[in-house]
Amino acid sequence: MLARSLYQPDWVSSLCQHCEVPDVQWQGWCSAAGAVPADVVAGLVTAGAVLSPSYRQAQAAVLEALPRLHKLQVPTRRPDDYFAEMAKSDQQMQKIRQKLKTKQEAMERSEKAKQLRAMRKYGKKVQVEILQRRQKEKKNMLNAVKKYQKGLSDKLDFLDEEQTSSQGNKKGSASQRTKKGPNAKRRYKNQKFGFGGKKKGSKWNTKESFNDVSSFQSKVAHNKGPGRGGKGGKGGKKALNVSKMLHESDPGWLGSQAMSGRKR
Repeated sequence: MLARSLYQPDWVSSLCQHCEVPDVQWQGWCSAAGAVPADVVAGLVTAGAVLSPSYRQAQAAVLEALPRLHKLQVPTRRPDDYFAEMAKSDQQMQKIRQKLKTKQEAMERSEKAKQLRAMRKYGKKVQVEILQRRQKEKKNMLNAVKKYQKGLSDKLDFLDEEQTSSQGNKKGSASQRTKKGPNAKRRYKNQKFGFGGKKKGSKWNTKESFNDVSSFQSKVAHNKGPGRGGKGGKGGKKALNVSKMLHESDPGWLGSQAMSGRKR
């Protein structure tokens, strides 16, 4: 009773008419089933057949569809100047390129950091080796000194080693000082303002400067040219010559005159 009430032939027929595909030309759906081979229908495969039945059916469909497409003037081959459109836009490709570039830069930074860590590790290793070697040399020298003090050894080789090492250090420091030197700005300021330090008493005479008479010029000191010779207003070059002659004739006369002048 329920099945009869649900069945409505008019409604079903109208629905079928609604779903029915209208008459459309063949290029609208381009379907070609292809003829099924006779040996497949018979269930037999000949000895010369090496292709699968599905492939042979597809090949038959292509052979059937191509002439129909040519007849309808539908192109079946891609032109030579055809370029396929990219699946992703240029903006998306720029983002991908930027991401790859950022990743590459991060890898380069990581590689540089690894190299720096390796160099620091190697530097620490070398520093530790140098400290160990110095400690070993110091220990050997102390042992040699103790043996010499106790009379167990009469060799003084450790003193020679110490002197050579100290001389090498001094030479190295001196070479560093000579190589370094002041820069151009410092040299200009030293030339203009001096070298700094203590200035008081810098122009005082010393024993060496007192005994140094290389810059003394007798002509400049004793022959000053014409002019007044003292407070009297007379003399000059002639007075100097007279006093020189008197001194040569009687060396004690000039001293006695000076003493008599003081007594007066």
